Amino acid sequence: MATYSEERIGQLIDECTNTALQQIIGPFGLSAAMFADRDGGAVDTLHNARKGIMSKELEENYKNRGKYDSVKVHQHKDYKERNAELTRQRKEGNGLDAYTGEEFERNARTDLDHVVSGQEIHDDAARVLAELETEDLANLDKNLQMTNYHTNRSKKTSSIEEYIAKLEVERPARQEEIRKLEGKENLSVEEQKRLDNLRRDEAFDPELARKADRQAREAIRQAERRYYRSAKFAKSQLMASGKEAATNAIRAALGELLVVLVNAVFHEVKEFIRDRKAATENVFVEIQNRLKRVVAKVLEKLSHVKENFQNLAEGFLSGFLSSLVTTLINVFATTAKRFVRAIREGFLSLVKAFRLLLFRPADMSAEDAMKTVIKLLAGVVTTTLGIAAETAVNTFVQGIPVIGQFAAIITPVLMGILTGIATALISYHVDMVFHFAKMREETFNELLQAGAMQKVYIQLLEKTGEGLVAMGTAYEQMLETCAEIMYGLNEIVVEGNRILQEYPLAFATRGQLAGSNEQLSQALDGMRRAKKTIANEIDQIREWAKRQS
Repeated sequence: MATYSEERIGQLIDECTNTALQQIIGPFGLSAAMFADRDGGAVDTLHNARKGIMSKELEENYKNRGKYDSVKVHQHKDYKERNAELTRQRKEGNGLDAYTGEEFERNARTDLDHVVSGQEIHDDAARVLAELETEDLANLDKNLQMTNYHTNRSKKTSSIEEYIAKLEVERPARQEEIRKLEGKENLSVEEQKRLDNLRRDEAFDPELARKADRQAREAIRQAERRYYRSAKFAKSQLMASGKEAATNAIRAALGELLVVLVNAVFHEVKEFIRDRKAATENVFVEIQNRLKRVVAKVLEKLSHVKENFQNLAEGFLSGFLSSLVTTLINVFATTAKRFVRAIREGFLSLVKAFRLLLFRPADMSAEDAMKTVIKLLAGVVTTTLGIAAETAVNTFVQGIPVIGQFAAIITPVLMGILTGIATALISYHVDMVFHFAKMREETFNELLQAGAMQKVYIQLLEKTGEGLVAMGTAYEQMLETCAEIMYGLNEIVVEGNRILQEYPLAFATRGQLAGSNEQLSQALDGMRRAKKTIANEIDQIREWAKRQS
C-alpha cells in the first residue's frame, strides 16, 4: 500500500501539471477566445427578449419597430366584433364589469378596455421577435374586457398592477372625499359625477383584475410562442448549433494538439536547464535538436488519425447538443454567458463519458472505464465551479494595484491552474477509492476461501473422530476376547494341577506317571508364558488407544 501511494503521488504531480495546462488552454483559454458567448446564448428567445437580452439583429429590428398607432388598434375588426358582442350582452341585461364583477345597467356607459395596453404590447420585444403585428395581439378576445367608461379612461396605458398600486395609494384620500360628498344633502352635477367615479374606483376588485390580466397575458404569450414553431427559429437554431459544433470540434482537436506542444516544450526546456552544464554540443545545435524533438512529438500526435477524428467528432457533437440545451434553458430562464461556456464544456465531458460507456475500447477493463467516467463527471463539476467563480476572481484581481490591469490575462491562467489541481486531486482520490475497494474485495475473497478450507478441515476431523470411535469399539471387543482367552487358560491350568494332585496313579505306573507329570508340567508352563504374553499385549493396546484418543 505504501509503495502504491508513493507511485500514485508521483503520478498526481504529473496529472496536476497536465490537467492545469488542459484547463488553461481549454475552458479558460481557447473556449473564451474562440466563442463569442453572450448572456442568453446565441439564439434569441421570447423570455430573453422580454428582459432586454437580444442579438444585434433583434436590437436593430426593435429600434425600427415604429411608433404605436392607437387608431389602427381601435379600428381593428376583432376590436369592433368584440365590442359589438359585449354591448349586445349589456343591452340584454347580461353584461358584467370585468374589474368589479357588478352587473351593468342596460343603458350604462361602458368602454371596451385593452387589459394589456396596446402601447405595452407594441413595445414588447418578444412581439418583435415573433414578427407579430401589435393590433393582432392587442385585440385577442382575452385582452378585450368591458368595464365602465371611467375605469378605462383613468387606467389609460397603465398595466393592471400599476393601476392597482395607484388606487391603493389614493385609497385614504378617496374614502375621505366619499365620506364628505355623501354627507352633503344636495350635490351639484359635477359633485355627483365625482362621487360616482370615486365609488367606481372603490369598487375596483384587484383579484378580478389580476385574473383578467393573467388570462390576457397568457393568450398573448400563446400567440407569441408560435415563434418556436416557425422557420425563422428553426433556421436560427440550426445555424447557431452548426456554427458552435464546428468551432467546438476545432477547439477540441486544437486543444489536444496544443497540450502536446506545450508539454513537449516545457519538458525540453527543463531538460535543457538541467543538462546544460554537462552538454558538449553547441548551444544553438542543442536548441535545434530539442526543437526537432518537439516538432516530432506534435507530428506524432497528428499521425494518430483515428484519435484526432474522435476528438473532432466529440467536439462537434458536444457543441451541437450544448447549443440546443442552452436555447432550451433560455426559453424559460436566462443563462449568463459564463454558464453558456460551462454547458459547452460539460457536454464535451459528457459525450466522452457516454462514448466510453457505450463503446469501451477492447484493451480497457470495465473498472477502468467506470473510473474514467467518474473522473470526467468530476471534471464537469470542477470546471463549472471554476467558470462560475471566474467573475468574482476577476473582480478581486482587478482590485490589486498594478496587477489589476492584467486581470484579463491573469484570471484565466489562475482559474485554469486551480481548476486543474482540483480535478487532479479528485482523480487521485477516485483512484484511491477504487484501489481500497479492490483490496477489500481481495481480502473478502481470501476470507471466503479460508472459511471454505476451515469447513473442509472440520469435516476431516469429524471423519477422523468417527474412525477413532470405531477403532475404540474394536479395541474393546479385542480386550473382551483376550480376557475370555485368559480366563480359559487359567481354568485349564487350575484343572491340570488338580488332576495331577488327586489322581497320580489312576492310569499309569509310577514310571509312566513321572513322564506324564513332566510333560504336563511343561504344558502348564507354556500356558503360563502365553498368559503373560497376552496380558502384556493387552496393556500395550490400552496404552496405544489412550494416546490416540
